[in-house]
Amino acid sequence: MNSIPLSIDDHIIKNLPKRYLLAAILCLIGLGTDIPWLSQNAKEIFILRGLMVSGALLCSFLSKYCKTRSSAEALTTMATLGLITNMAVIGSLEGTFLTGYMAAVYQTLVFLVVFIPMRTKIFAGLLAGVGLLWFWILPVILPISLEPRLFFSHIFGYITYAFMSMAGNYFFFQVWTEKEKQRADLEDQSHKLKEIANRDGLTGIYNFRYFQDKFPEFVKNAKKQSTPISLCLIDLDGFKSINDNYGHVVGNSVLEYVSKCLTSSIRTKDVVFRIGGDEFAISFPDVNSSHARQIIERFQNKMTSMQPKEKIPQVNCSIGIAEYCQQLPTANAIFEAADRALYKAKKLNDNKVVVFSPDEI
Repeated sequence: MNSIPLSIDDHIIKNLPKRYLLAAILCLIGLGTDIPWLSQNAKEIFILRGLMVSGALLCSFLSKYCKTRSSAEALTTMATLGLITNMAVIGSLEGTFLTGYMAAVYQTLVFLVVFIPMRTKIFAGLLAGVGLLWFWILPVILPISLEPRLFFSHIFGYITYAFMSMAGNYFFFQVWTEKEKQRADLEDQSHKLKEIANRDGLTGIYNFRYFQDKFPEFVKNAKKQSTPISLCLIDLDGFKSINDNYGHVVGNSVLEYVSKCLTSSIRTKDVVFRIGGDEFAISFPDVNSSHARQIIERFQNKMTSMQPKEKIPQVNCSIGIAEYCQQLPTANAIFEAADRALYKAKKLNDNKVVVFSPDEI
């Protein structure tokens, strides 16, 4: 599969640095909203606002090292509690603790940017902790006088905000989960269609189209990693006479039998292709031509020693092998060399293996 849709956990971790950058921008905008109201303590308030911005930027940097959702949520929780404490100190400097509630208009945006998405229980606990800190702990720690009517009014407002934020977080998860399910289904269907397009309908192994796409890629990787790669071409001897004498149903059984022998004889990293009617190819990564010959001879022994369950005639193969080298620097050159070796093998009659020699060029 070429592209795998991100899980919601991966999405949170991947996008957390961007969320904190946006939070830093919103904190900077909040400083602008304070300017018309600044009187005394302007310097301290500017410093505190600067700390909020720099704190969000620091979190943006640290969040790059978050590897799990729990670590991302822990960082967000600490950042939010620091933000709330900073807001409270600013409110106390401006004369009343609850004047900070006005700044919570943009602070709410910071919450939504950084919080969503979080697990519901973590999100609920954080909102409860923020409310406890904001309305009960900080007023005791800081020298703040609270007017009861205004105090309870703001508690009601915060509970309303918390409920709306919880609802937003919950519905985000619902939408995201459904969206990811649809994406996963589409990716799965796309992968299945690609597999069908790349597979031979009779034998189930990869087809010539896939060979054309992938073998140049295999050669390119071998060049990059300075490792050998060999290509083997296989042609069934006398296959036309099998079709003529026994019929195409028996001929198809022969092809299926050969493909099973091939796939059971090679290594897991080797790739088998059906590139024509009775022609097969095998890509051998990390293998020179001598080793490739040993592997393919194992296939030949299996072909001659094993009797197929179906009543099908015994079949022999002609095989040509070529290895990537300076004289054969491309996938096309390797294919042509293996084809020449295959042609020589067929001229030598049944069940012969010929390895192409670069000296022939």
